[in-house]
Amino acid sequence: MSAILTGVKTIREHWKKSILFSVLAYYGVDYLKDKFETNELMRVYCEEAVRFGNETTSVLETPRNITVILNPSANKAKAKVQFEKYCAPILHLAGLSVNVILTESEGHAKRILEKLDQTEAVVIGGGDGTVSEVITGLLRRCNNDASQNHVPVGVLPLGRSNTLAASLFPGGDKLSVVRSLADATMAVVKQNTKPIDLMKIEVQDDTNSKPVYAVNEIEWGVFRDARAVQDKYWYFGKLRNYATYIFNASQINSPYEATLVYSLPCPGCKNCKNVISNSENKWWKSLFGRSTSKQEAIQYVNVNPQCNQLIEKDVATTSISLRTTNTMDESNVDVPQLCINVGPDKIDYIDFVKQGVSQQPQIIDKVAARQVQLKPGIPESEEELSIDNESFELKPITVTLLPKAIKVFTK
Repeated sequence: MSAILTGVKTIREHWKKSILFSVLAYYGVDYLKDKFETNELMRVYCEEAVRFGNETTSVLETPRNITVILNPSANKAKAKVQFEKYCAPILHLAGLSVNVILTESEGHAKRILEKLDQTEAVVIGGGDGTVSEVITGLLRRCNNDASQNHVPVGVLPLGRSNTLAASLFPGGDKLSVVRSLADATMAVVKQNTKPIDLMKIEVQDDTNSKPVYAVNEIEWGVFRDARAVQDKYWYFGKLRNYATYIFNASQINSPYEATLVYSLPCPGCKNCKNVISNSENKWWKSLFGRSTSKQEAIQYVNVNPQCNQLIEKDVATTSISLRTTNTMDESNVDVPQLCINVGPDKIDYIDFVKQGVSQQPQIIDKVAARQVQLKPGIPESEEELSIDNESFELKPITVTLLPKAIKVFTK
């Protein structure tokens, strides 16, 4: 007791020690509070998962078999720990048979999926790059025919960039990371799915290259080039984002030149084979075969006169991007489309830093398209572009929209 009183008296009489003690006490209490709230949140999700695991099934039924492709290097090597802490317990309590495969290098996920068999779902544990790799492997496994892929995909936001997962499972509070991971895992358990669009990216005039698939964005320009070297400013800590744009403005007045050749969006016609049925999937279709309603037949034979028309446009810009509508408000999109965003031909230093930090580059021209050919003004260069936040060598490419090509688990 005397030791405690002596300690209290020392803290009271020495202001530096008092401040240090107050700071340590504050962070200690905050840590314990976060830990308690996290445990309570996980308890709620685990109890819900147990209810699924306790459901009665036939003795002839086997547990749902899912494959988790986990990138242990994602999010500064925190992905594996977070998966085991927040995702794996929910999957196991729900009675799922889980096969976890760790990726070992760049491109490994593609090779895994190309050979993967006998799984009811694939769950991706990683960031945007891992998502793109897994989906590319899935489509290659089906000989690049999206209609032949019947395996739904789950996305666990375990990377530093989680664009698709953030739109599917927004956190919204201090426990956003844990809540998003738990929501994404429960979506796999509940088997709620929705179709999303894909971009098929092919290198022009290269018959040996295989197509790559993406769900979010292709980006080229000064903002992309600055973010590509962001990691080397790690010693700035929370100011790293500012340092990235402050020290990488050398190209802002040297526009990137390219030619865009694109076709306009098509709601579905005989030319593009993008037929969208307006009729519902009624139970009698399974008995009598495909519906031959007048509405469906007309839609199939219709030919959109603009479908195969190509529009050529030369651009000189600081930034250009091609995006799907997966992370946008799809209620405002009537026809499946790619969104081409073109920035100004030059930008001043202050605006470059502001727009880069806020991640809202200025857009002066927007174009909607179904297919796009991107031809850089300098074909032979050492420049790079990003496909779902992964770097690729800059080459002339053709980007084709695949509407509603794959199903993902959602809330």
